[in-house]
Amino acid sequence: MKNIVHNFFGNIENRTLLLINLWPGSPMHYTKQLANKLAMRNEVTLILSRNCDKRYIDKSVEIILADLEVPFRYQRIMDYIRLLNIFYYFKVLKLVSSKSYDFLIIIFFHPFVMSLLNTKNKIFIYHDPFGHLGEKNVFLHIMQRLFSYHCDYVVVHDEHLIPQGIPLHEQKKYKISNHGTFDFLKEIGDREIKPEREILFIGRFVKYKGVEYLIRAFAEIQNEFSDWKLVIKGSGKPYFKKELKKINPDQLVFENKYLSDEELVNSVRRASIIALPYVDGSHSGVYELARTFGKRVVGKDINFGEFCSKLKNALCDYF
Repeated sequence: MKNIVHNFFGNIENRTLLLINLWPGSPMHYTKQLANKLAMRNEVTLILSRNCDKRYIDKSVEIILADLEVPFRYQRIMDYIRLLNIFYYFKVLKLVSSKSYDFLIIIFFHPFVMSLLNTKNKIFIYHDPFGHLGEKNVFLHIMQRLFSYHCDYVVVHDEHLIPQGIPLHEQKKYKISNHGTFDFLKEIGDREIKPEREILFIGRFVKYKGVEYLIRAFAEIQNEFSDWKLVIKGSGKPYFKKELKKINPDQLVFENKYLSDEELVNSVRRASIIALPYVDGSHSGVYELARTFGKRVVGKDINFGEFCSKLKNALCDYF
């Protein structure tokens, strides 16, 4: 595809930038990394919801907290009812309208940012244009497509994420900027932790991440590598729980909870291998996290047998 600009954010300098992300939790890792990077050569203001974690954001970044809270994940009926409150949309629009900027960067889509549909000089980071297995929200997908249509630039992390069949004038506004590592995380947690013989999966428990394939693969080789442990940590409904019975109890660590930044970093430092048994996906923040700490990554191919062999080879290479 012609006219694609790579390293889009790396080419922005000496500008006044207004960034917005309303999601707390793991989206804040990318938000902090991007804000800190852009602040090196630009004047950056960052709008967050009031329950977002502000730690590890560079001091040169001006932080503004919107007078609203966003849940980590929409699960309760009350959370969805709040989406119907027009005052939240007005608050976001009023806050953005009160600031002057060269570019407005929407880091992660949230329904409340639909109030910004008619604002000027918008850059929208479209992280997952195609959705994932088991969590394809058609309504959310339509809203994001509509929002992207009204933006001046749309940033994706790889060329294959640009939708096919769109008009040429739409293609021209798509730009590419790599996800990037989370270097600020190196400064937190226990830096004295040494790698142990652990295979780590971290992330939300959703079907496209293929946790069950990792469990089955480890079950086939666990007796051969009896001094290794399978560590699974994350939040969500553990749909694979029956599969866990295949793992020897003394070789399994399972935690179903949201990990703090410190717990996340310490878990990665302790692991020797990061497993990404995803069955589909456009990119992975966990992959960038593994790169940040120099960890070996084992991913799943279409063939389960190949994934099992790759995992076994990774354990053999450890020696």
